[in-house]
Amino acid sequence: MRRLSILFIALGLVPMLLLSIVPAYLQDRTNRQTAEEARNSLERRAELDLNQMALTYAVHYDTVFRTKAETANMLAEYVSRRLSNQGVPHGALELPELLQLPSGWQAVGEQSDVGFLASPLAKRGDVFNQHQRAAWQATDLLKAVVDADPLIRSAFFITEEQTIWLYPNLFWENGQLVLPGDMESDLTDRPYYGKTEKTVWTSPYKDVDMVVTVAAPVYVDGEFFGMAGLDFLLTTLEEDILQTDVGEQGYMFLMGADGKLINMPQKASASILSTEDVSDQQELFNRTIYDVATPMVSQQLRDLDIEQKLSSESSYFAQIGTPSGPAYIAFARLDSAPWNVVLVEPVEEVTRVASQLSDKLAGVNQAKFWLSMITSLGFVIVVMIGGFVTLRSLALPIQALADGAERIREGDFGYQVAVPEGDNEMSQLTRTFNAMVTSVKGTLDENQKEFDAINQIADLANHYDDIRTTLTSALEIARQAADVDHLAFSLIRRHGETTLFAVSNDKVARNNWMATLNEPPLNDAIHQVIASRHQCIFSSSQETDDKEHHEPRQCILLPVISKEQLLGTLIACVSWQDEIHEQNRMFLSAVANHFATLVENIRLQHEARDLIVFEERCRLARDLHDSVTQSLFSISLTIEGLKSVCREEKDVMQILQDLSGEIGEVQREMRTLINELHPLDVEGEDLERSLHVRAASLQRSSGIDVTVRISGNAGSIPPFIAQNLSRIAQEALSNVAKHASAQKVELQLDIEPDVIRLKIIDDGKGFDPKIVAQRNIPNLGLVSMRERAELLEGSLQIRSEAGKGTVVTADIPLRNSGEGLSNE
Repeated sequence: MRRLSILFIALGLVPMLLLSIVPAYLQDRTNRQTAEEARNSLERRAELDLNQMALTYAVHYDTVFRTKAETANMLAEYVSRRLSNQGVPHGALELPELLQLPSGWQAVGEQSDVGFLASPLAKRGDVFNQHQRAAWQATDLLKAVVDADPLIRSAFFITEEQTIWLYPNLFWENGQLVLPGDMESDLTDRPYYGKTEKTVWTSPYKDVDMVVTVAAPVYVDGEFFGMAGLDFLLTTLEEDILQTDVGEQGYMFLMGADGKLINMPQKASASILSTEDVSDQQELFNRTIYDVATPMVSQQLRDLDIEQKLSSESSYFAQIGTPSGPAYIAFARLDSAPWNVVLVEPVEEVTRVASQLSDKLAGVNQAKFWLSMITSLGFVIVVMIGGFVTLRSLALPIQALADGAERIREGDFGYQVAVPEGDNEMSQLTRTFNAMVTSVKGTLDENQKEFDAINQIADLANHYDDIRTTLTSALEIARQAADVDHLAFSLIRRHGETTLFAVSNDKVARNNWMATLNEPPLNDAIHQVIASRHQCIFSSSQETDDKEHHEPRQCILLPVISKEQLLGTLIACVSWQDEIHEQNRMFLSAVANHFATLVENIRLQHEARDLIVFEERCRLARDLHDSVTQSLFSISLTIEGLKSVCREEKDVMQILQDLSGEIGEVQREMRTLINELHPLDVEGEDLERSLHVRAASLQRSSGIDVTVRISGNAGSIPPFIAQNLSRIAQEALSNVAKHASAQKVELQLDIEPDVIRLKIIDDGKGFDPKIVAQRNIPNLGLVSMRERAELLEGSLQIRSEAGKGTVVTADIPLRNSGEGLSNE
């Protein structure tokens, strides 16, 4: 009895230990190690990514600042040529009338668009007058440079002869002369001024305004004459050139090699800064990062000795502690200016994914542990009660049951214990035991099938496909796992209308569903689910080919809800005799929840892709403007300078004239390209406004006469359809600008009760559709327009003939467009 008691206890506790506690412990330890490795990997990757990001921004700013420095050098070279012995005018071009001030200063009046100041220290004479007349001739270039670049506040010449030429004329304010930087008399007492061979960049300083200056030396016949340069308002420099955001909480700024700050974003106030307000950049004037940072951060930066490290390396990376937590900080040196790019990003933002993963794994492991404990404990109780009640007289049958339990513990759920002869308690117990094994095996198999189906549905969120195809695939997976005849998804459109969006079976089944969707009792059941947000079960009869025969069906409708928003209804039907069991209902409820997640994930994928495309096009447009456009402008200015020098050389002048025309054509094409790359902000407007904006953009960039004709109420078009039609019109107009060589374009929009028709008609050179169709590489613009039309369940037709223009027609029905589920 004692030995058998020990045996029964062991048979109960050992499975409990091996199947529950030990696996749960091992799984928990493995998951914790996985989460820790993920955290360490993210931290290592953060160093590489932030270093690379700092270097990337340093290269970008080098390109921008180098372009501005080249403009300053061009000014200096132009002044040098004007002031050389060959270029100094004698008696030509009188200076504007000067005002003689009691303090000894001389200046032009405030009505002059170009400002001029002569210090009381200026030594006047014939050479002085010749130099100033030559400088006055060169002020046309000052105007051209400032007018061409909106980022430039002003351009100037400042000379050893104590004079300064400035455009625009900022020396006057309310009828009073304002001296630059509150100068007493010495105009050359400027932070950028001095005999040098290089271009000089200065940190922000107080002139007439807070400015950043780039200046280049002017040499005349080998003698230092002065400086020519450009002023940039600090606020303009930060808003239009400097990027400050890095992720959600990170930020970026510029500082000098000595730690002096160029700018500081507002985000820094919650991180490395003290309690000072940095909303006004003048608070940072002549301050270093060590002055404005908290004492803790300031001391860490001094200990890192950043200035020494950056003198030998182009970049540096470290981790520091801040009042809001640890943060990564990366430095990268600029080549074209004496500044450094500084990136700061909280460690918490980088390791957030690993922390969430660790917390989720801990919760799952705890739930699995307690579930295993309860299951195993129930098993132990059943075995021990049965054993102790009939232990003496049923030792052998109990041993058989123990052997069977051991086989089950090993995973052999197909094992059956031999039933003893007779109709007694032991026989009944054995039969019950075998039935329990069979039931457990069936339940495990069913749960595994449902688990696999849920995983397959969840995996669909990782595949980038149109939402109808994805949902159709998910419905077919769920239908097979739930063992139902039909499974469908009914969408709730934004105007409250319900429409069948996806069906698990073929198109024939879809057509049958379409015929019954708006008929009772299915329509009544759908509205009941919408009103209550709870599942609904009902019976219906569906007609077959035999008009007098009806096939009875049982259906269950479940709401699909995401973030408290009702997206639609999941509809499952089986034949009457099969019935939908409770376990299948629970599985279908889980499927409905996963459908909501699936729809949300696909929507986020589309939004993320659109955002990436938007940002990349904006970045490319900015880069083209800041680099290629500025280079073309510099070339055109150089050509103008050469034309003024070579006026008597007719052959050279003709070549320069032709080259100037070609450069102008390239500049116009570049403006058209930048206009096409930079997305228009029309997403929040109705279709009518969007078409007018796109037409005006094409007419402004290419000179094509564009007219818009709209018939019907464009404001009644659902936003999803309007957005895609706007994109189709944009692509068609882009093709006209690139390929058609058209003089006139007409946009026609006709809104009828059941269909919307958009036409784009041009009088360009047209094309042969057969030749286009035979190309190995398809036209991505035409493919994009056709895909958008098909997404709306419409059609796109393109009619063209060489020499007779092109007509693009998009016909979109006003029903079953999938409105509300996709932003694509």
